[in-house]
Amino acid sequence: MFDRDGDYSNINLSWSRCCHYVNYELAKLDASYAPIAAVRMYKHLNTAQGYSESNVWGTGLNELRWGSGAMMSQLIVEVSMFKSLTGDNSFMPLAQKQSCLHIPDTTCYSKIKPTCQYKK
Repeated sequence: MFDRDGDYSNINLSWSRCCHYVNYELAKLDASYAPIAAVRMYKHLNTAQGYSESNVWGTGLNELRWGSGAMMSQLIVEVSMFKSLTGDNSFMPLAQKQSCLHIPDTTCYSKIKPTCQYKK
């Protein structure tokens, strides 16, 4: 689920790396696994939140590259799964920042507040 150094920065919900989706589904099937899945998702989302707070765009990624839009969308899904699994809303601002960057004709004031402001 993570590399040898415990780096959670390169774990996402892409078609080839669906570990958090698998963790979520296993936790739904086996309640005893839910705490393990929640910790793994928390560590990844916490890493993404750190990236989001450290860059001007508010993206939850350590760098922008091909597929960044899809990875940002995947963070939104992961936040939703984490909330569903734990009831914890603490990563919703992270999801809102990612979604704001995908809505056309909007300006995101992510450093001020984690919501989108539509241009008039």
